[in-house]
Amino acid sequence: MNLLSLEISTDRLRLKPISMAYKEEIFSEFTEEITTYVCSRSPQEISEIETFIGRAIVDLEKGVAI
Repeated sequence: MNLLSLEISTDRLRLKPISMAYKEEIFSEFTEEITTYVCSRSPQEISEIETFIGRAIVDLEKGVAI
């Protein structure tokens, strides 16, 4: 299964694979409040999000859940 092309849609929700197209939105929403209960800290620079997205895409290409 190609996880990079998988999209799940309902009347109220659309889930799409992670993409560099969303890096600005991810960066602005990945705040300290959001990361309080996860292992990673909130990113200080957009390059940290680009690295995260790049690794996530590689994992999706391999079929590894993130």
